Amino acid sequence: MIQDNSSPTEWPSDSPGGVLAVATDVQRAEAGMNQSAAFQHFGLRARITAAAQVVELPRILPHHRGGTTVHSVNGAVVAMMCDAALGLTLIATGLPVPPGSGVARLDIRMKKPIEGDSARAIARITAVRRNLVYAGITVEDERGIVCVVATGTVYRGRR
Repeated sequence: MIQDNSSPTEWPSDSPGGVLAVATDVQRAEAGMNQSAAFQHFGLRARITAAAQVVELPRILPHHRGGTTVHSVNGAVVAMMCDAALGLTLIATGLPVPPGSGVARLDIRMKKPIEGDSARAIARITAVRRNLVYAGITVEDERGIVCVVATGTVYRGRR
């Protein structure tokens, strides 16, 4: 499991409303993701911190499987986890998220099948430039072995 001891005070203090507003918005966004129909259906959990944005699949069920080894996680589920983790990076910046924001590019490289009972996608921001957030994503199996490596860009809509 990813260890993260960061606190909300590590988010940018120059964001609108200051650190406290950012922490509140992040918590609200995290709760919204976790309560969404897609996350509920697939059993996913989002966690947003200053250090990493995590989408966990705490229990791999039969409807998650169907990859090349039959027992591995299906690529569509992996893509959804990467997409969601990447999207969370925009929220983690503390910048406003106007309508029209979303994942603009996602490049996924499968290194090995994800097997076992759980998995997690971990996104880390690599750069923020104007209205773009760049990030690297890894997907680990239950043992912490990296099975997928991805990169992506999130577009921050203009008001």
